[in-house]
Amino acid sequence: MATKFKTRFGDILEEESSEEGEYQEKLQSSVYLARITPLGKILWQQQIDEVGDFRADVEATKRLASVSCLGFRSMLPMCPGIPPARSSLWVRTCIRSMLVCLAFGEDSVRFPGLVYHWYSTKEDQMNQIEGLSLQSGFKNSNERDDDRWAIYYGSKNLAKTYPEALLFFQLLEEEGGKDSLDFVRHILVQSNEMVPSLERYWIRSVDELDRVLQRLGREEVDPLNSEQKLMIPLNIALQLLSNSSPTRVTHNEKQAMDLSIDIDGNMYVDLFEIIMMILKNYNLQVRHRTAYARLLYETAATGALTKYVPKNKEEATSNSKNTKQAVHSSVSYAQFQAIVEALWPSIEAEEASDCFLTNGVSSFKRFCEEARRRSFFYRSWKSSSERAKCKSMRF
Repeated sequence: MATKFKTRFGDILEEESSEEGEYQEKLQSSVYLARITPLGKILWQQQIDEVGDFRADVEATKRLASVSCLGFRSMLPMCPGIPPARSSLWVRTCIRSMLVCLAFGEDSVRFPGLVYHWYSTKEDQMNQIEGLSLQSGFKNSNERDDDRWAIYYGSKNLAKTYPEALLFFQLLEEEGGKDSLDFVRHILVQSNEMVPSLERYWIRSVDELDRVLQRLGREEVDPLNSEQKLMIPLNIALQLLSNSSPTRVTHNEKQAMDLSIDIDGNMYVDLFEIIMMILKNYNLQVRHRTAYARLLYETAATGALTKYVPKNKEEATSNSKNTKQAVHSSVSYAQFQAIVEALWPSIEAEEASDCFLTNGVSSFKRFCEEARRRSFFYRSWKSSSERAKCKSMRF
């Protein structure tokens, strides 16, 4: 599909006697945003002045994005003037520990919460429960808050050069919400099943990290080899890519081969480079499916797509109002059920009804909020992947 702009002028004068007349003609014209097939068939269109919903959504997203990791930062006290300093080795060790926690820890915690509580020591927890030694408790809490600010700033700086830190920072920022978090967890678990090596990097909390460093006797050591890339065999990486993005196998294979290096005669590639490739492909799928969901909502609300350019200003105004109202109007449960089944063919009826009732997802905006909360797109992707795998095993 291609998006094109088409300009329709009003009644064209048979003879334009002056430049002023031509100028007035242009002022009375209307600009339309249209979705057109390669053959020229118009599927959808509306006046550009009425596409404020798209513009408002983009501007709202930009305003939120201007404060990175807003959820995590809202959990912390005011940052001191100078960000707490920690070594690059410390930051990378913590990043690897917490990413591995995704594969083996609880799956119900949002990533900012996982990072925050990873720095909570048993002493902090006992002080909160028993109300003892408040002065020492505040001191320890301040130190851990410095650690949390340090991992925020440290991961933000390292994200420019290290894919492991970039993945961590994107999850901390919750760009894709719980949906992306569950998808990354799935890839980590899947990679560990193919090459059982992740668990040896699992440090469950900062308490455990402190004990490891104390046992080794110095802070400059690298207990998780975090300065080294987490390498996996190239054939395993290609299998992960094929399982997650079957439609982009050739493109992904070429990228993975370009990133691979020879170690003792065998080809290896960084696991987190592969995960970032997979996540990029997945996010692209989610954007396409979200756009499809919006189209379904608008179609259900209006009854049909606009198929023609209005003939006059009055008809254009009426048409635009109807389309604008359709974006905000509600759909019935029967229509909603048809929409979610188009997006997730194997969804259970109980799941669809619960989704509809829980947050009143009769509008597109509410649906997007609920989809992020329920990992809707990840679960539908996983369901279709499992069906495709079972089908291929039968043949």
